[in-house]
Amino acid sequence: MKLPQFLLLLLLAGNVSAAMYKWVDEDGNTHYTQAPPPGDIQAEVIGPPPKVDTKQAVEHLQQQEEKADEFVKQRQEAAEEQRKKEEEITRKKANCEMARKRLASYEQPRVKFVQEDG
Repeated sequence: MKLPQFLLLLLLAGNVSAAMYKWVDEDGNTHYTQAPPPGDIQAEVIGPPPKVDTKQAVEHLQQQEEKADEFVKQRQEAAEEQRKKEEEITRKKANCEMARKRLASYEQPRVKFVQEDG
């Protein structure tokens, strides 16, 4: 349901004002009805909920959406930063391994000298 339709529904629902009754029967069960309880049972009349300030509600919803968008953006930035750190660590490990292999090859003489007398 789209937001304007929802707000329209809220406005229409706010105009309906049927009296509600809350009462407890002899077994201790609580009942909510639109008709008064039978007999001499005491009932509490429940009024309609307070009217919704739609402008304030929409502003609050927009603020919540902005906060959620900011939170998502922060999480994406943190994930990207973490990915870059992991890539840097992987790159450094590969460079280190390559340097170790080069060092090992430098420690082993590659040139063999053949003497004339055999």
